[in-house]
Amino acid sequence: MRVIFITREGYNQPGGRIRSYGFARELKKRGVDTEVFSFADNLGAKAGDRERNFAVRQKLPLIFKGIKHLFSKRNCLFVVNRFNYHSFSPWMCSLINKNPYIFDMDDWEAREDLGYYLGLLPKSKAEFLTRVFAKRSKLCIAASSYLEGYLSKINKKVYKIPTGVDLEAFKPKTFSKNNRKVIFSWHGLINRKDTLEELAFMMRCFLSVNKKFTSTELWIKGSGIFIEDFLKLLAQLNSPNIKYIPWSSPDSIPSYLDSVDIGLFPLLKENRFNLSRSPTKVFEYMAKNIPVIASRIGEAEHIIRSGDNGFLALNKDEFIFSMQTLIDKPGIRHALAEKAYEYVKDNYSLDILCQKFYRIFSEYFG
Repeated sequence: MRVIFITREGYNQPGGRIRSYGFARELKKRGVDTEVFSFADNLGAKAGDRERNFAVRQKLPLIFKGIKHLFSKRNCLFVVNRFNYHSFSPWMCSLINKNPYIFDMDDWEAREDLGYYLGLLPKSKAEFLTRVFAKRSKLCIAASSYLEGYLSKINKKVYKIPTGVDLEAFKPKTFSKNNRKVIFSWHGLINRKDTLEELAFMMRCFLSVNKKFTSTELWIKGSGIFIEDFLKLLAQLNSPNIKYIPWSSPDSIPSYLDSVDIGLFPLLKENRFNLSRSPTKVFEYMAKNIPVIASRIGEAEHIIRSGDNGFLALNKDEFIFSMQTLIDKPGIRHALAEKAYEYVKDNYSLDILCQKFYRIFSEYFG
């Protein structure tokens, strides 16, 4: 049976790059006939920054184009990444042609406030339709423990497969033995106001650390709809030791991380979005032999064993303490980095994750 991975994202977005293109490539190595149908790459939809401004009149033509492409794909299994406007194309084809589909959920794309108005009308139409779509799915794939619990209330067949990392691209870096500056880093999309708050928190933590450890820098590599707001904040802080690096191809991230010593992953709110995330950048840090300091929120708690393969921090004081420890004690930094690499290699590589995906596929559709 041919397996078609369907995503609204393109190769440049983590969900599309790893959970569609990456999974499809790994399954193909195991003899599965796979294809990726991306609304961004195949139909020209502007997934990412501009997509937030899409009106219904812009989405409908894309949905119909998707139906036209998928309608001829009989005797195929659809793997639909997330629920959004693109999901209606495989859903309609599944209803007409009886294509089985797998719902792959790796993010929260509905509003935070759930429930019903007057006990009848759902506050979040997206969340309501997500549940309907998940219930009709032959099985569901959840990228995080939170989503596994959420989907398990809807569908009896739910399997957890995190996003993971491609170890062929992200190879471990060698440790620097010279006395150069210690580089902290964050990289990713700045598409949410929450992310702005997290970056502000991270920069203020760094400035506190930098007063004592002057031979340090913080690099922030990103882009997104709030990039101008971020640059204004950066200008207000006016620190020569915080450097902004414009976003480029995701294929450039492995070489960028070769110069990084410590990865940061701050979260501030314990909301559905943060609880749902399978943190791609955490896996990338770990694969590159880079120790991570992450907030004690969401999936990071299931990945990082604090003090063994990274640090978990609950608040600003703990973040600062962890940052200072990894600067002041390079032996601990290197030990955590080596443990991090071994852990991600054994548990979160695309090869390992797709072995599980292949077993699931073989059991239900082989």
